[in-house]
Amino acid sequence: MDRNLTSEERGARRRAVFVKGGLLLLLLGALAWTGQRFLSPSVSRSNLLIEVVERGPLEATVTATGTVVPRQQQTVSSPVGAAVRAVLVSLGERVERGKVIMQLDTTASQLELHNIEERLGLSQATLRSQQLQLDDSIKVARSQRELRAIDLESRAAKLARLEPLAADGAVPKADLLEAQLDVKRTRVELSQMDAGLLSLQARRRAELERLERASAILEAQRADQARRIEMSAVKAPIDGVVTAITPKEGSVIAEGASLATIAAQDSFSVEAAVSEFYASQLAPGQRVRVRASANELGGHLRRILPAEDASRLMLFIELDEPATRKLYANLRVDADVVVAERPDVLQVRRGPGLEGSVASQQVYVIDGDHAVRKPVRFGLSGPQKVEILAGVHVGDQVIVSDMQSWQGLSPIRIR
Repeated sequence: MDRNLTSEERGARRRAVFVKGGLLLLLLGALAWTGQRFLSPSVSRSNLLIEVVERGPLEATVTATGTVVPRQQQTVSSPVGAAVRAVLVSLGERVERGKVIMQLDTTASQLELHNIEERLGLSQATLRSQQLQLDDSIKVARSQRELRAIDLESRAAKLARLEPLAADGAVPKADLLEAQLDVKRTRVELSQMDAGLLSLQARRRAELERLERASAILEAQRADQARRIEMSAVKAPIDGVVTAITPKEGSVIAEGASLATIAAQDSFSVEAAVSEFYASQLAPGQRVRVRASANELGGHLRRILPAEDASRLMLFIELDEPATRKLYANLRVDADVVVAERPDVLQVRRGPGLEGSVASQQVYVIDGDHAVRKPVRFGLSGPQKVEILAGVHVGDQVIVSDMQSWQGLSPIRIR
């Protein structure tokens, strides 16, 4: 049968129940705390890229890719149609101004020069002959006029003798009338001779001018042909590097055909291409930073032209130091065109998860040992930093890593 418990035994049992209950509560609390710790989202700080929000100047840029080109290059053209006798330089060779780079065969040009000289000699002989003939014609016309003037004097004297005799009736009126008509006729003939002499002199001047011009044209052709023959020894027009040689030895080229191109190596500019999407943001005169390996050079946008590819634009960039030794022809470069500037804005460095290409974005901001998701509005977008208009403050730490796998979770514990 059951035994009645003493008061001490009953107290001991109650204390045992209380101890077991407390232990059970402690165990449940520990399990709850441990579950929350291990089941809530967390990430290691060492796996995060964190940037601090700061204030400062910011530039928005458009980046184009391009190449360094010589500011000065000249294409040498053939002065005559000829065969190439010898090519004296090779592609990429450095040449000095005046160096003979190619020799042309001038046999045909020499023959043409001889023909021009023959025509010039014939023209000059014709000029002298025509001048003598016209001078003789003028002399004859002047002699005839002088004789006719003598006739006028004689007939005028005869008329002067007949007029008083006719008044006295000693001479028939018919003789007086005939003498008067002879004087008038002679005066008319003299007037015609004067006009003819003036016309002959004018014709002489015109004919001689025509012949002189024909001779001058032939003289200019002779000088030009002689110059072309002299230029058959094709010379470099500037100091530089041979960047193109068109014909080969023995090939026949037409007059004006390209023979070679010489590019100067002491002054450069940049030609770059960019998407037509940025056309509305670009304008001549904008500042440009040209990045070539570890070097950065300043410049400005000089011209903008459509490229052969309608989806792209060609940018022609003038360097502040075109004679720099840091560049060379055909070097690949990046050109950052500054399209907008802010002197003092809130900004943060870009990262894989923070491109700043949209007006607003949810970002994670460090708050103690947690990352809290916050909406942020962006402004200007630079090559390395982006402007923040609202959502964070100076000194805030923003996670710029790619947080797509944590999307929608907040807060996130930082380990």
